[in-house]
Amino acid sequence: MFRPLAWVLALVVVAVSVLLIVVPRVSPDRPTPDVDAVLAQDASRGATEVELTSDSEADARPEAGRADAIASGTQAAGLGIPDGAIEVSVVRDEDGSPIEGAEVVIAPHGPWDHIPALATRDDGTVRQSGLRLGSWVVRATSPRRAERVEFVSLSSESSQASVNLRLQHAALVRDVHVRIVDAQGQLATPQTPGIDAPITSLLGVALAPQCQRPGSRMSDNHSATRVSSESVPDGLHWKIPLRDDRTAFIHLLLAERVVSAHEVSAGQDLVEFLAQDLAAATSACDVLVLDTADDAPVVGAKVVFHFGNRKWTRTSDEEGRVGFGLVPLGETTLTVDAPKYASLRQNVQIPLSAPLVLRLGAPRRIHGIVVDGSGEPIENVPLILQSEDEAKLRMGTSYTFGAKSGPDGRFEYGSLWHETYVVGAGWPPVPPVPAGADRSETGRQPPLMTPQEAVVTERVDLRAGDALGVVLRVDRKKP
Repeated sequence: MFRPLAWVLALVVVAVSVLLIVVPRVSPDRPTPDVDAVLAQDASRGATEVELTSDSEADARPEAGRADAIASGTQAAGLGIPDGAIEVSVVRDEDGSPIEGAEVVIAPHGPWDHIPALATRDDGTVRQSGLRLGSWVVRATSPRRAERVEFVSLSSESSQASVNLRLQHAALVRDVHVRIVDAQGQLATPQTPGIDAPITSLLGVALAPQCQRPGSRMSDNHSATRVSSESVPDGLHWKIPLRDDRTAFIHLLLAERVVSAHEVSAGQDLVEFLAQDLAAATSACDVLVLDTADDAPVVGAKVVFHFGNRKWTRTSDEEGRVGFGLVPLGETTLTVDAPKYASLRQNVQIPLSAPLVLRLGAPRRIHGIVVDGSGEPIENVPLILQSEDEAKLRMGTSYTFGAKSGPDGRFEYGSLWHETYVVGAGWPPVPPVPAGADRSETGRQPPLMTPQEAVVTERVDLRAGDALGVVLRVDRKKP
């Protein structure tokens, strides 16, 4: 009569034992980890190193951020979530034989520059484990063969993947030498007539499938490939890799503008440009810096020509003169700075029909107050200052923002040039607060106001002198 009861007790013991084995133990003071939250944190950990640092910091240590992104999958191992792995096999396309020493890069996304490559073994394979789940890109390269790229997706259901990459023969690549020569066919130097020494810093070459007309900007041609210059002690030349079966045009550039172009046919390995072509693309430029009040020469003024990310700087002498020698033709930007004078910035069209005369004056200032309808001062009102100079408007450097009225409603702009400005005030629109966001944090950094959002503006002419007593009337901001 006790046998049924014994069977029941045995079943209860077995069930309790299974539960103790299967169900994870949770400490009362250590909550169960949120799997989704941990995965989201791990997936973004590698990207944080790259995306939230400045450009200079990211350039200085790119491998660390990318390595974190690649290895972030290992963080999920403690949750029982499998790491991913990709095995790559690289073979020759013509016979399927393995390629030993092929370089394989496995990355969450491009570019590939700072991700270390893996080398295939003698059987043509290589394996990368410890990868996070998600999308990956696999690239294989080998000398004299075209690269192959494949996209791989790892998931919890399929965390292991195999990729077979067949590399085809690539066309042979030859080096095309590009030189600048003088009238006698000798390799040009910075001392060759027609080539001024500073000009050499603005020289470059570009490879493009179509011929670009002289004077056009190569920066507008997205299909062009620029090649960095190779410095040699006895002259100016470049070396460009080009496929044997490819016909292209090599362009000589000066300050990103095309000077001349030559077609390179199959098998050709030398292209020569004449120094006299450069002479035709440049012009002498002399600058005279004077005081706008009495036309007295300004001594020690720093005059700068800007050519993209390069600039030429000269200082005015006792007569206020600055000689730049040869300057590339076309429109360029010039800035002038001198003690006790307002800074000057303007666009200049080269060539010049006469020496360029620049007149500097004492810096101007704007002083004013922001009040409400009853004349009471208002503090912390966003302000904006915009120049009406056409060149600055075209270049997108016409306005300054970020300033606010002070505790007594007053504001001041100093070190301004002798031109017409528009000063404005208003309340920029505040973007909606996302659901769940901390409203105490939102609004600490108000959005910047654009010139079109100013509710009140005042036109100020500083050519005759300072503008004092400017009054801007705005409605008080609603609480």
